[in-house]
Amino acid sequence: MFPKNQEKDDEQFAIPLQTKLVYEDFKLVAKTSTYRIFNARARASGEWHTVRVLDCTTEYAKANGDHAAALFVQELLWLQQRYPGSVFTNTFEISENGNQIACATLSSLPLSSQLSGAEDVINLKDSNVVEKLLSDVLSDMEFLWEDLHLRKILDALGPENISFVKETGRFFLGNWAKIYENSQLDDFLLESALAEVFPDSEKLRSLIGKILSLDLQNLPNLEELRVKEEITQDSSNLVDEESKQLQGETQSGSPNKPSTIIGIILAIFIIFRS
Repeated sequence: MFPKNQEKDDEQFAIPLQTKLVYEDFKLVAKTSTYRIFNARARASGEWHTVRVLDCTTEYAKANGDHAAALFVQELLWLQQRYPGSVFTNTFEISENGNQIACATLSSLPLSSQLSGAEDVINLKDSNVVEKLLSDVLSDMEFLWEDLHLRKILDALGPENISFVKETGRFFLGNWAKIYENSQLDDFLLESALAEVFPDSEKLRSLIGKILSLDLQNLPNLEELRVKEEITQDSSNLVDEESKQLQGETQSGSPNKPSTIIGIILAIFIIFRS
């Protein structure tokens, strides 16, 4: 599944001691922006479970260590809330001054495993399975939008970030740090573009940036909008046009369900059928 030049890195990756005492035969399944996913066998029962281990070597974790750890725990808490009994809380471990975090869950596989041919994860011809997939992913997206105030969630809808929890028969959208990564990149590109177009007006760059942020709490107030004498007609047209395009998304305060479902279909089904 992974290139041979990564095998040495995988072998050197440190799994927390207590986790190794409880589990054996670790098999790497996937790497995310902040953690690695293994299938491992419980020494006591012989059952196969999924083990998540925080990966402090990723670029996001290096730059945002505390946030990476927080997201690791938040994903586990949300998974347990969605599907009670999915997370084995007695296996949760923090060591090495917080640099190592691990926890076991019910066995799960990312949908990308089906793409690679490694394993048949789901039957896309089964309408009930497809309905569960759409419903579960949409529920996760609504939580991320309304509770964590995340935007650009569609960027994380690749099959590598959607897992099928076998024993529950349900799906879970993970790798939340990917959304933050994409948002940071988009913010950087937006700031660079605005700096090039409006190099002499920091106020205008800030105003347009807020309007394009899709964050209701970050929208400019009326006082900030009273800058007509500083804005040219072309610039006003630009702001007006962008505002109209974003109106549908910002007014509702939650993801637009029809467009979200279309996004899920495009991100997943087209990929599976390619």
